Amino acid sequence: MIRCKKAKDFNIYNPVYGNTSKCTTVSASDSDQTIKQESYSAYAQDALYLTDNWIAVAGIRYQYYTQYAGKGRPFNVNTDSRDEQWTPKLGLVYKLTPSVSLFANYSQTFMPQSSIASYIGDLPPESSNAYEVGAKFELFDGITADIALFDIHKRNVLYTESIGDETIAKTAGRVRSRGVEVDLAGALTENINIIASYGYTDAKVLEDPDYAGKPLPNVPRHTGSLFLTYDIHNMPGNNTLTFGGGGHGVSRRSATNGADYYLPGYFVADAFAAYKMKLQYPVTLQLNVKNLFDKTYYTSSIATNNLGNQIGDPREVQFTVKMEF
Repeated sequence: MIRCKKAKDFNIYNPVYGNTSKCTTVSASDSDQTIKQESYSAYAQDALYLTDNWIAVAGIRYQYYTQYAGKGRPFNVNTDSRDEQWTPKLGLVYKLTPSVSLFANYSQTFMPQSSIASYIGDLPPESSNAYEVGAKFELFDGITADIALFDIHKRNVLYTESIGDETIAKTAGRVRSRGVEVDLAGALTENINIIASYGYTDAKVLEDPDYAGKPLPNVPRHTGSLFLTYDIHNMPGNNTLTFGGGGHGVSRRSATNGADYYLPGYFVADAFAAYKMKLQYPVTLQLNVKNLFDKTYYTSSIATNNLGNQIGDPREVQFTVKMEF
């Protein structure tokens, strides 16, 4: 693959399309980009019912991988490595009452990583230790709720940054993510259903020569969603009409490794309506509208020291017909 040098004659603030100059100069350092990776794994897990109230879960995973990556003319090998790892998983559940269960989990993860733009040569695998405790509730008939506290520590998390015209890859020494998640789902009445969630996350870099103490890019402190549906069962022909709406949102979050600027928070609304006809072969007509108010928002940044963001999808209207047979 041959890549051209970056074009710098296009102004995003005053765009003129069709006038960008053609490629005339090859970027030798960015050409012939290659990534090859092979991974093999095996996994075993079992649940042990110790008593009527206690359940234990144990699992283990084995993974072996090889990887090769690089770029440039002449070709520069940035990654050429192989490794293997055993990672365990342990869990414990206690049924406090028929409607309340307490749980605790511990797990390790191991993820190979490579880059055509490695600054440090072979990138070490990302590894993590995750702890979680929480509870599950059956509040009323048809309503369930979960709450969980988590604490995750990762090492060798990959990040990129630009130096001149070059994008390089590095790994952070250690990062931490901790917080709480709450979920609620079920039937509020015979006709009304709800799905709701909230999450609080405190994520930061603990050990790194450049970014220790900085928040992790693209990780909002607050996330939430709410969706309600209403069913009308007594339509003509014993058909069913269902409609609903809701949305999801996040708070502001760091957009770069060094927290040079923050992306604003957003809330995006969705809506739908469905009509199910009880025929010999049931037919469902459904209309979905995503981003109902056509809000402009940014889902994430490219998380380097360049100022680049990913914009969210505009309003999307979708109509589907489904037949069951």
